[in-house]
Amino acid sequence: MTQTNWVIVVHGGAGAMRSMGAEKEAEYRLGLAEAARAGAAVLARSESAIDAATAAVAAMEASGVFNAGHGSCLTLDGEIEVDAAVMDGRDLSYGAIAGVPGLSNAVELAEGIRTGSPHCLFAGSKALQLAATLPGFTAIEARPSAERVRKWESHRRNNPVAPSLADQLTALGGTHDEGDTVGAVALDGEGNLAAAVSTGGIWLKQPGRVGDSPLAGSGLWAENDCVACAATGTGEFIMRVALAADIRSRVQAGSTASHAAKDALAALRERFGSDRAGVIALGHDGEIAAPFDTAGMGRAWMRSGDAEPTVRVWPEEDQ
Repeated sequence: MTQTNWVIVVHGGAGAMRSMGAEKEAEYRLGLAEAARAGAAVLARSESAIDAATAAVAAMEASGVFNAGHGSCLTLDGEIEVDAAVMDGRDLSYGAIAGVPGLSNAVELAEGIRTGSPHCLFAGSKALQLAATLPGFTAIEARPSAERVRKWESHRRNNPVAPSLADQLTALGGTHDEGDTVGAVALDGEGNLAAAVSTGGIWLKQPGRVGDSPLAGSGLWAENDCVACAATGTGEFIMRVALAADIRSRVQAGSTASHAAKDALAALRERFGSDRAGVIALGHDGEIAAPFDTAGMGRAWMRSGDAEPTVRVWPEEDQ
């Protein structure tokens, strides 16, 4: 099989990043770099793209810096409920969980489902019951930190429930803070693509709410000889346009990964307005794209031969 250069790309969520402050930004950038290094280490050992993407996301879950795993935002009831998914471009195998309570290593459970179950998606506490039957998987509990509880209390004070469904939908964009949803896409040395995502959702979500992240074709996609992508933002809008599937179809029609990602995001913005979403995409040729229409989106990447990851948060860093 023809060998190719490997690539790992990660994101730490799109959102109202300007409010994070210098200390938080430094911590956020470090977390992105460490996630990219985690995925790169897997690829440097000639292991698979799916293993690299999973490792990168697992690093972000464990850090507590991002809205995933230990750092997950809280529901209206002040609890953690997580979503996660993985997809292997070699065979389109896919595993996902949705609305699972108090789980830190969600992406590893999604990977366990992909490799160990005939089904693709498990929801709620039943997913934890399944976890106990998967060989080699140990569930790690996630409990809200004191900082997260304080932030939840602040959100409760400052974001009263809107009176109508339309107003509630409009207000969803305002529940982002330092970021939303973490994700990774990878291309390994044999040309295989993969994607992985994990999230705590959005602040003050109704218990049981599920976003785009665990849905193949909305929150992620990976297909060899085509594209791997991972979305971030307000799932209620990303699901409505099947963002990942839109990117895939544009690539299949002859577009590059970069143009497909930008055009699909522009189509979402045209329909629902700005400040909604971002996405990372990786072409089968190694082309990287990371467009977003929010104030910021943390992203980082490494290629074979790179000594250190490239890390960016703000749109002006792409100029």
